[in-house]
Amino acid sequence: MKAKIFLLGLSIIFLVSGCTKENVNVPPVIPNQVLADSFPEHKREIILPNQTWIFPWYNSLIVPDFYQLDPNLFPTTPFHIYIQKPPSSQWYKVEPFMSVNALFEFIYFEHNQAFYQGGSLYIFYYGTDVSTRPTIKILF
Repeated sequence: MKAKIFLLGLSIIFLVSGCTKENVNVPPVIPNQVLADSFPEHKREIILPNQTWIFPWYNSLIVPDFYQLDPNLFPTTPFHIYIQKPPSSQWYKVEPFMSVNALFEFIYFEHNQAFYQGGSLYIFYYGTDVSTRPTIKILF
């Protein structure tokens, strides 16, 4: 699939100075990598089935108290996140928010701001189908 960049025209009306126009680059939504039942080498695996969508800003999944899931999981531990949306048996690699320069369908981040639950992992989904309860796989 070839990514396309769209140029979106945006008009802004200022009550004091009138109207101005600006151009805004809108990055494409890129499907995440599909894995055919092969995962990177890992020592531990956590499966969180039947997750419920929340809607703080975007369609999201939350893993509360992420680093409390396993005594071997620390903020310095490298990990990989995957998601499976029923009825599909496919696993999708979820990309870290800070490492992407395009807008993937799924991204994750850890956040400690006031309106987020500190120490939790958030998976944002920029698609529209939130009718199923996905499974999250964490490898480390």
